[in-house]
Amino acid sequence: MLKSGVNVGAWRLRASNNLTANSDDKPQWTTSGAWLERDLTRWQSELTLGDTSRRAMCLTRYSFR
Repeated sequence: MLKSGVNVGAWRLRASNNLTANSDDKPQWTTSGAWLERDLTRWQSELTLGDTSRRAMCLTRYSFR
């Protein structure tokens, strides 16, 4: 898994990618998630937009779009 990102001002663009070999041994990139996030310091929160998953307090993951 390759995790990449770029920061522009207060915004952070993030992506999770996978490189796999298909039946022809050709590499194939797939994106498992891409999202944009930023801190909302006034509300002591974080805004996340896009495809991703988060770990909940009960240690399970949930995906959202």
